[in-house]
Amino acid sequence: KFLVKKNIKKLICIDDYRIIQTLLDASIQLKIRTVAYQHGRFNDFQLCFKGITFDEFIVWSKFFKKKIIGINKNYNQKKIKILNFRFKKLKLKENTDNLLYLCEQKIPINQIIKDIKLICKHIPNKKVFIRLRSTLNYPENFINFLNSKKIVILKENSFYDVVNKNNIKYLIAYYSTALLEASLYNVYPIMLTNNKFYLKDYSKEKTVFKLQNLERLKLLKNQLNTKKGKNKLEKIKRKIWY
Repeated sequence: KFLVKKNIKKLICIDDYRIIQTLLDASIQLKIRTVAYQHGRFNDFQLCFKGITFDEFIVWSKFFKKKIIGINKNYNQKKIKILNFRFKKLKLKENTDNLLYLCEQKIPINQIIKDIKLICKHIPNKKVFIRLRSTLNYPENFINFLNSKKIVILKENSFYDVVNKNNIKYLIAYYSTALLEASLYNVYPIMLTNNKFYLKDYSKEKTVFKLQNLERLKLLKNQLNTKKGKNKLEKIKRKIWY
């Protein structure tokens, strides 16, 4: 009704998986041209991308262009455009050793607490940051725990701002899109694989550094700081973003 009432001729939106096919179906019936901008990763299980296509789909890089065409062959070369707003200049201090842990929606708080304890144990006296989800309310005892461990709680909304303002060198997460974005800013994306939460696509595509046990975090950090580790990060960056 809204589209009809406002006499919409062109619809510009993000690729929200919850309403993509509903919007596209209505747009076809009303002869509305559709343009979408990628706002998250793609995977084969996202059925929303397998039906009707946008007239124009703007994605972040050639890597994601290949992914969406692989999911839906109806996205031909002409329908896909590449534009990445994330390409911003970022210069971190060379001596930074700061680590960021991401709170993700599917990860239980007891698992987060367990992870933080292990991080603090195996890399003591290092500055550790945590980014909470702004849409969630966390228990007071959890916040008190973070404060007791001297974990710096961040409130920046964008991952770029988090990295830029806090000189982040390492990112630890299970499945967040930030694991893909990290390499763009020369941040080492470390994916925990010690339970069912991690994203197997990242492992299969070799776009992260896998860590099964946080007891080996210090060893992994030492490996990443070698020439071989730096070259691998650059390889990941070029694979995803160039």
